[in-house]
Amino acid sequence: MERNEADRPGVRVVLLLALSLPAAAIGQTEVLDNEDIVNLTEAGLPAEVIVAKIETTATAFDTGVEQLVALAQAGVHADVLAAMAKATPAVPAASEPPAVALAGDPERVEWRNTLCSDRVALETAEAGSYAPNPWGLHDMHGNVWEWVEDCWNATCEDSPTDGSAWTEGDCSRRIVRGGSWNNRPALLRAAGRNGVGTGDLGLNIGLCVARTLVP
Repeated sequence: MERNEADRPGVRVVLLLALSLPAAAIGQTEVLDNEDIVNLTEAGLPAEVIVAKIETTATAFDTGVEQLVALAQAGVHADVLAAMAKATPAVPAASEPPAVALAGDPERVEWRNTLCSDRVALETAEAGSYAPNPWGLHDMHGNVWEWVEDCWNATCEDSPTDGSAWTEGDCSRRIVRGGSWNNRPALLRAAGRNGVGTGDLGLNIGLCVARTLVP
């Protein structure tokens, strides 16, 4: 007869430990929230035990993308994050990104990142994971903001019209374009831009290697 995983002594001890944790380790109520998950993770409980706790306890998680990123950075296991997303029907409306109106459509469509099995709501995807654009280029929108040579200017007025870099303005900041994995669709377009300090780093900033083509 095949033994159930929970019949193993080591697993049984861990399960008993999880069920007997003091209230301070899982919050003062019987409802688990994000802070409780961080506390359980820091207490050293295995991911499968925390998942079991989530599946058998009332929950009030905030699974907005920023919260999921913060939890991942705090060391919460991906399986736990997936269980949290499954346990929570929706992020409270107050924490959702603003709705984006589609051009020519009176209806307003609400967008927010969702934790999927490919994890792209938490981190970058492998280069070339998705189909290229009509020019054969991959990853031009989303994944990471891409550095370009242009200096920062508040508007595009008087910008070059011949495709050359705009090297006038605040050159201590350069333009990034294309949006990233944690941005809503309104920013995932060629016209979406931002000015970032040349020494700044981030989990959602990168570059696209390009080659100048001679006619």
